[in-house]
Amino acid sequence: MKLQSPFEVVTPTADGEVLTALVRRGDWMSISQVVELVGSRSDEGVRRVIRRLVNQGIVDELPVGGRSVFRLNPHHILAPAITSIARARETLLTLLTGRLANWNSPPLYAALFGSGARGTMTSTSDLDLLLVQPHATDEVWDVDVAELVVDVRSWTGNDLRVVQYTEHEVGPTDALLAELINDAIPLLGDHSWFRQQIGQK
Repeated sequence: MKLQSPFEVVTPTADGEVLTALVRRGDWMSISQVVELVGSRSDEGVRRVIRRLVNQGIVDELPVGGRSVFRLNPHHILAPAITSIARARETLLTLLTGRLANWNSPPLYAALFGSGARGTMTSTSDLDLLLVQPHATDEVWDVDVAELVVDVRSWTGNDLRVVQYTEHEVGPTDALLAELINDAIPLLGDHSWFRQQIGQK
């Protein structure tokens, strides 16, 4: 699964990309604004998709001056399902945060990094998770990590690659930490503390 393009699980067409853009913007948009958000489709291709979706009733059209603007029809019976798919990335982040917070020993800091955080995933990409342990590894921690790996695979179809550090191992000399912080999505813990630990302001 590609977190940045969740509709590809259901359809590889431009329809999913247009619907995702409409959901994420959440407001009226012109054709050119949709094209800008989608990025990989032509004006004419997006125009055809929107016309088809308007005809299906899932997209509203509002004439404004000499042009039209569009939005997802929030009253359509399929709007909740479409919104749920489009927000799959946010759903995953919420699931991860909730699971980590409920561990017997929650991590001091946790963040998603790599292609999942950057929005450059392929369907076979791993999801990369950084965990900073509050103390040395114990059996309960190892079980929690193993169960999360299994659950993420079930939730997304992607493998979870966990990179673990103890609090004392986090420092400014670690090249991986210095690189991943630029794109990382914090899930748990104090992001300012983590940046300070690795020598970032």
